[in-house]
Amino acid sequence: MAEETNALPTGYSLHRYQIEGVLGAGGFGITYKAMHEALENEVAIKEYFPAEWAYRDHNGTTVRANSQGQIPARSGEPPCYEWGLQRFLDEAKILVQINHPGVVRVRDYFTMNGSAYIVMEYEEGESLSTSLQRGGILPEPDLIRLLGDVLPALEAVHAQGYLHRDLKPSNLYVRKNDNRVILIDFGAARQALGRRTRSVTSVVTPGYSPIEQYVTVGDDYGPWTDLYALGAVLYRCITGAPPIEAPGRVLKDPVHPAIEVGAGLYSRGLLYTVDQALAVRPEDRFQSVAAMRESLQTTDSANALADFSQLPPIDSAFLDLPSPMSAARFGSAVARSESSAPSTRENWLGGVNSLPDRPPALDRSRPSPRPDSRPATGGASSPDWTLSDRVPPLSQPERIEMRSVTPLTTPADAALPLLENVWDHLDEFTLPSAPSQPNAAEIEVSSQPQSQPRSQPRSQPSASLLNRSPQSAVAYLKKAAPSRRNSVPSVHLPDAPASTPIPVDRSEPTSAPRSPVVDSGGTVRSIHWTRVLLTVFAISGLSGTGILAYEYFKTFQEQHQQATAAQQQQETAQRGEEETQRREAEIAGHIDQARRAITNKNWALADHYLNRAATLNPGHLAIATVRTELLVAQQPSANTKTRTDPITGLELSWVEGGCFSMGSPATERDRNSDETSHQVCVKGFWIGKTEITNSQYRRFKPGHNSGVFQGLSLNGDTQPAVNLNWNDTIAFAEWLSWEAGAGKRFRLPTEAEWERAARAGTTTRYYWGNDIDPRYANFSDRNDPTGASIGSLDDGQAITAPVGSYPSNALDVRDMAGNVWEWTCSEYDPNYSGAEQRCSTRRSNEGQRVVRGGSWSSGAGELRSARRLPRKPSYQDAMTGFRVIMEE
Repeated sequence: MAEETNALPTGYSLHRYQIEGVLGAGGFGITYKAMHEALENEVAIKEYFPAEWAYRDHNGTTVRANSQGQIPARSGEPPCYEWGLQRFLDEAKILVQINHPGVVRVRDYFTMNGSAYIVMEYEEGESLSTSLQRGGILPEPDLIRLLGDVLPALEAVHAQGYLHRDLKPSNLYVRKNDNRVILIDFGAARQALGRRTRSVTSVVTPGYSPIEQYVTVGDDYGPWTDLYALGAVLYRCITGAPPIEAPGRVLKDPVHPAIEVGAGLYSRGLLYTVDQALAVRPEDRFQSVAAMRESLQTTDSANALADFSQLPPIDSAFLDLPSPMSAARFGSAVARSESSAPSTRENWLGGVNSLPDRPPALDRSRPSPRPDSRPATGGASSPDWTLSDRVPPLSQPERIEMRSVTPLTTPADAALPLLENVWDHLDEFTLPSAPSQPNAAEIEVSSQPQSQPRSQPRSQPSASLLNRSPQSAVAYLKKAAPSRRNSVPSVHLPDAPASTPIPVDRSEPTSAPRSPVVDSGGTVRSIHWTRVLLTVFAISGLSGTGILAYEYFKTFQEQHQQATAAQQQQETAQRGEEETQRREAEIAGHIDQARRAITNKNWALADHYLNRAATLNPGHLAIATVRTELLVAQQPSANTKTRTDPITGLELSWVEGGCFSMGSPATERDRNSDETSHQVCVKGFWIGKTEITNSQYRRFKPGHNSGVFQGLSLNGDTQPAVNLNWNDTIAFAEWLSWEAGAGKRFRLPTEAEWERAARAGTTTRYYWGNDIDPRYANFSDRNDPTGASIGSLDDGQAITAPVGSYPSNALDVRDMAGNVWEWTCSEYDPNYSGAEQRCSTRRSNEGQRVVRGGSWSSGAGELRSARRLPRKPSYQDAMTGFRVIMEE
């Protein structure tokens, strides 16, 4: 890892990345290896540093434009350094949108130190040029693999309307963990700068750049530009040297065609494709990646090999195999035997390392051999077997071992004929654990029950199965297999024929029967105990026994009355619960009708249903929520736009760009001196509908614990994540950007962006008005465990509420007032000098950041839209969380 005198020093903290060293440098910039301070993963960072236009300041970090860089190259354009910086950032904005395994992943970009930086994933490996220096040329299988990696990657780049423009072996990187080739170091911005200064190196690469890259206009650029460079790379891999520079090929082309130089070592189809890609004139080359891919497939179709990788394994239950047989492995082994013509079974089954030029010639015209024409034991295969001229003899005792081989690429329709041959000659193979040759009748699938289960596997299919086509035989076996597996021997009673049903008495009562009495006529009667007891009581009433009976009766009556009272109480409570449920259902019905009226823009009807719901329960939170929805819908300018990000699952609301009055007027109640009212303008952005929850944050850090407050848990999945410092929230946003990919970037909002979203077009203290209202926010009410409260107000929560528990503002954003304070990315400036409109670039242990919105333990003044509070980045407590915004 070489050091560069103009480079940032090792150990320098660059926008949450720590520089570990220099990976490379050129006239256009410097590339560093760095470590993300929070995520602790390695990255590569490219710094914009055009040597002819810039220098490093005496502090060793700041990049400044020199005298030449301050001069515009053309009239009406910005100075050269600024112009090049914008080209660099434009490239970053495109590359960050490309998410393909064959293209080095751009994760982030930012401006700092007067320069700009592109953050990429760091990959262990080496360039193709380094590999070629060791080996000279590459064999055709390696070239095919290279094309399989590079062509889809180029296609993904071209789909974004972008070109690589500097394809060469040093910019094709072989990843260490999987040996895949990826594209690195795009050259579009560098080439743009090259039109203004020749000191920017590698504007064109001799031998690899096509003729159009030597001119000063890009009208002739297109996919064919990159395909020429790819053809030159292939030419270098085939011949050991790249073609001469494109300008030297215009009048008289001295380059020997690849189809001549590589004859005998490479297939004609590949060589033909290389020559067409290397055509001097752009119109004579392939015009797209698809065209080049089609050429490779067309010219090499005769050399395709059967691909069995998509075929399912043959079920062992159908063929009595000891385990499922892989069609892919069997087919690959047979195909390999074609090219090597081995003399032993061992080689035929797996000893071949080279691929055949042509697939096995499958003769489907020969009839399938009959059972009587096959040998009864192992030996030379039958002359009727269509693979007999390629498959060596198999001796009877040998066990067939299928070895794992590389799946072959081929037309899929070649698989079925080979499997048909395998099916037709299945009995040629002697399977293990088959000591005898059972007759054909033993393997007939029958629906009749068998008296004894089959004790040993069969080794030969029946004639009835072999007479079928492979498709019908498989279908027949699949249909019959369940009946074979489920068939059981019949069970007969010893004293009854098999057809005699066994009587089952199902007439027994569920409760104890009355005592039976048989009268003289044989009729069965029951004793009625009630009549007997009445008779006993009547007789005992004439004696002392009657008193005992009376006491018993009295006690029984009291217990009965108590039970009746308890039942009545239970029924009353049940009726009350049913009434509550009925009322709730009625309120829900009115609310549903109100929402339908809002959807239909019938404001009067919506208000009518909300009033009817309020007569049932005036303080119902859902009614307040729908009233807010009605107010929002009635606003002429209300135009909410929401989305759910498909990768992160975050719900986002769109905040339209524009200018607004930030801060508070001098007359606002509870106003502070750092809330100077002033006009600011912001670009449009997506903001999270709610604060980040514990559940969402634990995707980043599974062990996060928001803790408890005075015995009350802050750790619920839907509660906002708290006890996080500023660095924790920044790290989460960085991780989220890596997860989302495809050009999306998550970060904390600036102060200006936060207030723009919180106000939602309003100028009042809160988005709902000027008075605190427990229906709209979670603040310090009578439930506050700290003891502080605002009168006797009750917002329904003691600590953090589940996010989204309160009505949204006009932008469909929730909890911007109360619940938890929210970190912003802005540096605190009490005078509003512009820091509120950008993210802080200071180190994480320097300065102060701003939190906004108030919390569940805040008073009325702290929930105002203009309220701001400075905190050190290391601060964390149970009242502070965050939300994110997304850039695209």
